[in-house]
Amino acid sequence: MNNAATLLLFDDEHLGETLHVSLRTVSRAGRSISDHAFSLLALQAPVASELRAVVATLHIVRDIDRMAGLAANVARIAVREEPRAIVPTEARDVLREMSTAAAASALGAQRAIESSDQTLARRMEQADCRMNVLNRQLFEIVMQPDWPHGTVVAADLVLVSRFYERYADHAVNIARHIYFQSTGDHVSLVEPAEPTPRKVET
Repeated sequence: MNNAATLLLFDDEHLGETLHVSLRTVSRAGRSISDHAFSLLALQAPVASELRAVVATLHIVRDIDRMAGLAANVARIAVREEPRAIVPTEARDVLREMSTAAAASALGAQRAIESSDQTLARRMEQADCRMNVLNRQLFEIVMQPDWPHGTVVAADLVLVSRFYERYADHAVNIARHIYFQSTGDHVSLVEPAEPTPRKVET
């Protein structure tokens, strides 16, 4: 996603091919991991924690593949709009922050995989709320009555914003799978709200 964001925000024409090669690498690695996981299920009959690890791995591979696809979608919009800049000044700061948040979510997912840190998984879900706020902010910008850049640019920006949001969602999904692998529980990573105290009648 870093390369896709740079292509979008800074029109770096050399990144297009680099991104294409990276996506092919992710796709090949995903197929290889999935094939190995299915072989383990068929031939080794794993149980308990080992079975959770295999199932979580299959889900994680799927999420990583979808994250790669979303990065490709951002890049396609950036390339399609050449030589016209896709990101007007009014939306640049929000898109830049969304790019940073998307990259941070991917890094968080990587760290969750490497460390199986349950607390990191919880923090990722909480941080994802910021991406949702940014998505709403961008929508409000392009829906302003005096928006001067037309409906095509507005639609492209809303699409890019959605791609970023879904990218972060898949990173959080990876953290959930790690949580499941470690604990065996399917639970929300958001801490439940404190119950509202009952008013005592006097």
